[in-house]
Amino acid sequence: MPRSIQVVLENDLVDKIKPGDRVEVSGVFRCIGGSGAAISGTFKPTLIATGVHNLLAEKEKPNMSEHDIKNIKKLSKDEKIFDILG
Repeated sequence: MPRSIQVVLENDLVDKIKPGDRVEVSGVFRCIGGSGAAISGTFKPTLIATGVHNLLAEKEKPNMSEHDIKNIKKLSKDEKIFDILG
């Protein structure tokens, strides 16, 4: 059982996630061998990703209602906003 596996993200999946993100990946499992892999029998397990989902993305989104957004827009137009926030 490998403890880690190389995941290859191509095309539109590139830059969707960053190092350290917790992700759910779907893809095609391949055993890729370098030169002499057929002789030595050592192949590197690799997952060619077809989809990736950031598990923490939902937690990072602010949870605001329409009422909250209207209040924020209203406050942004107030000239004394610094006094209110201070």
